[in-house]
Amino acid sequence: MSGRCLITLARNQSGPYPIAVDGASVYWANQGFMAPSTIVKVPLTGGATTTVASYPSYGVYGSPGLAVGGGNLYWNFGDSLMQVPIDGGAATTLASSGMGIAGHLATDASALYWADLVYGGTGTIVKFPLGGGAAATLASEAHSNIQDLVAGPGGVYWTNEYNGMEEPGTITKIDLGGGTVSTIASFPPWGMPFGVAVDGTSLYWTGEPSMTIMKMPLAGGVQTTVASGVNAGYLVLDATSAYWADNEAGTIMKVPLGGGTPTTLFEGDVPWAVAVDDTSIYWTSPSGGTVMRLSPK
Repeated sequence: MSGRCLITLARNQSGPYPIAVDGASVYWANQGFMAPSTIVKVPLTGGATTTVASYPSYGVYGSPGLAVGGGNLYWNFGDSLMQVPIDGGAATTLASSGMGIAGHLATDASALYWADLVYGGTGTIVKFPLGGGAAATLASEAHSNIQDLVAGPGGVYWTNEYNGMEEPGTITKIDLGGGTVSTIASFPPWGMPFGVAVDGTSLYWTGEPSMTIMKMPLAGGVQTTVASGVNAGYLVLDATSAYWADNEAGTIMKVPLGGGTPTTLFEGDVPWAVAVDDTSIYWTSPSGGTVMRLSPK
């Protein structure tokens, strides 16, 4: 961590997870237990925390979904997708599901995307304009087991873990405007692509059983190994590197997008959720209920 500055942005939070960041603030969800759950923010440089939204105690426990865009925050609440202005106000329900909203919520410059699941049935990929309007279903996929999704050049991409021996794990995409669902990578039984991320040219994902970070061109094609033997779940990217939290080893890790030896940025906590911006990496930890910032990343 030589030459880097570590700052504690918040302490004594209640199971802070997940996390999101924009140009002004860091946001996270506090998981309520016998108390309301909350969406909280703090300035990037530190200072007083502000509660943006509060709701019943069962809250968003275990949910990986929190996104910021268009002046609003979006998060998973049980089987519903919620929205609130980033400065606080009345929370509204954008969508409700029979079972739940899966995977990270994804945004681009104009829209929010999410996976709406019915267990053992059809998973749908839904798009909502950030400027307001009606939600639209982009894709439906039978026997889906969607784990994560991301929006990037050329479409929305998502991972399906294996769903029985007859249903291999897949990475699937659809154009941002809808159209035909296409599988761009398929894995043998027990192959389990999990977290997925995208840059301008390539798709990246984590997976079992080989504990790898992989990449391939957005259109599909040759798969290459970015890192192996790593405990990576969800990934976040900047222009040069991929980042993740290894909560078993208690480390924050990075590796060049072109592949190489992973670097330990921080060690000594139980990191949980990770976000990055141009200068820093941010993470939450249930140990002490902390929200941290490390600069430069």
